[in-house]
Amino acid sequence: MLTSTSIDDWLYTAHRQELAAVYGHRFTLPICVVIRRCALMLIGLVFFVGCSLDYSAIYVTESMSEALPDSILYEFTHTSVKNGLPVFRLSAAEAYIYNKKEETRLVGVLFQEFDDNGNMSTEGQADEAVFFTKTENAEFWGDLSFYSIAEESNFSTAYLYWNNQEKKLTGREDAPVLIHKDSGTEILGIGFETEARTRIVTFSGKVSGKYVFEEEEAPGEQFVE
Repeated sequence: MLTSTSIDDWLYTAHRQELAAVYGHRFTLPICVVIRRCALMLIGLVFFVGCSLDYSAIYVTESMSEALPDSILYEFTHTSVKNGLPVFRLSAAEAYIYNKKEETRLVGVLFQEFDDNGNMSTEGQADEAVFFTKTENAEFWGDLSFYSIAEESNFSTAYLYWNNQEKKLTGREDAPVLIHKDSGTEILGIGFETEARTRIVTFSGKVSGKYVFEEEEAPGEQFVE
C-alpha cells in the first residue's frame, strides 16, 4: 500500500522521467509536489511546538505542586521527647505539612515547654507558626503570648524564634517584648533572649518600664528608661 509520501515520490519519479524524455535533464519539481511537501513540513512544525507547550505545562504544574502542602491535618499535636520525658509540645487547629521543605505551617497555635522533670514550665499561644521538622526549631508570630510558671511572668510580642538545640527563645529588633510579672513589674524591651535552662532574660536593645522589688529585696519601685 502506498502512503501519501510514497505517492508523492512515485508521482515525482514518473513525472521526472517524462520531463527528462522531452526536455533532457533540466527541469524543476512539479508545483503540486512542492506545496504538498511544504504542508507536511508545516504540520510537523506545529506538532513540535505543541509538544514544547506540553512540556512547559508539566514544568509549571510541578512548580505549583511544590507550593502546595503534601497533607493538611486538623487538631495537630507534636511532642519533642528526651530520655522519655516531654521537652516541647506544639498543638494547632490546622497543620500544613511540606515534606520537601521539611517544615509544617501551623494555624491557631498552642505551645508548652517542660522542665527536666517533665513538668510544664511555660505555656503560650500564637496566631501562626512554622515548625522545622529536621531541627525541631520553630517560629511564632501574630498575637503571641506565653506565661512562665517558674518566673510568674507573662510575655507578649509579635514574633519569637525557638532554637530547640540551645533551648533558647529569641525576639526580633522590630518586635518589642513586654514582660508583666505577677508582682507588678512591667518591662518593655527589644532584642529579647531567654534560655530555658537558666531562665535568665536579657535585652540587647533599649529597655523601659518599672521594676517592683520582691519582699526579700529592697522595698519600693524602680523605673527604667
